[in-house]
Amino acid sequence: MRETPGAMDHPGILHLYVHLMEMSPFPELALTAGDRLRDIVPDSGHLIHMPTHIDILCGYYRDALLYNQKASVADRKFMDRDGAMNFYTAYRIHNYHFAVYGAMFLGQYEPALTAA
Repeated sequence: MRETPGAMDHPGILHLYVHLMEMSPFPELALTAGDRLRDIVPDSGHLIHMPTHIDILCGYYRDALLYNQKASVADRKFMDRDGAMNFYTAYRIHNYHFAVYGAMFLGQYEPALTAA
């Protein structure tokens, strides 16, 4: 990524890098890529959510809660347009799951309950 011009501006490359690094022994190496990914396509709930896989592994539970809440807002736009009964519903549920997870690790009952 360091040697590929434009890699840090390509949502597909960033997305796959996050997936790769979440399975590595060094997920923290993907923090910068994750920070870029979460803002690059603001209406894509899945891309806003994906960096939170790294956040959870690195103990950034506040970011996991915050960005899954933001992902849920973006996903609401998709749901309003395409309806709730489609494959993407699983992704929407996963965002709520991660918001609950982050809130629980923060000891924040209300945000966890709201997401649940």
